[in-house]
Amino acid sequence: MIVAKLEELGIACRKSVHEPIYTVEAGLEIAGKLDAMPCKCLLLRSRKKEYYMVLLPGNKRLSSKELSECIGCSHLSFASEKELDELLHAKPGAVSPLGLLFDTNNQIQLLIDKEVAESDYFVCHPNDNTCSLRIKTSDMLETYLPAIGKKYLSII
Repeated sequence: MIVAKLEELGIACRKSVHEPIYTVEAGLEIAGKLDAMPCKCLLLRSRKKEYYMVLLPGNKRLSSKELSECIGCSHLSFASEKELDELLHAKPGAVSPLGLLFDTNNQIQLLIDKEVAESDYFVCHPNDNTCSLRIKTSDMLETYLPAIGKKYLSII
């Protein structure tokens, strides 16, 4: 469904099929082969069940304290496997901004690291960690997200 949406929107992507990846290191290697910004995507939640998807460069550590201050939230934790499935139709290790297609109730706020937002291309999964897609960042920000009714906040 995700790849079909990209095709419908005329968004070109370069695809790499591989063994399931579960580490940033494996993602860095694939992104290197695709000549694009390696990314990690995390789904976090507040105590009030506010959800935040954070898209960071693959080699950048998340400072939950800095992020909490940036968005005005006192405590963030990782969303559960059940929440990943319900909100994004994804499993751990396959969270992707492309999965926001399934967030039809607009429960998730997308937060994109400035370095990712300013990159030419980035790599993400189509909600399946056996595949990686190289996508032009401007296509994601200017075409995909508006088409699915999503806005984003550039952070850090």
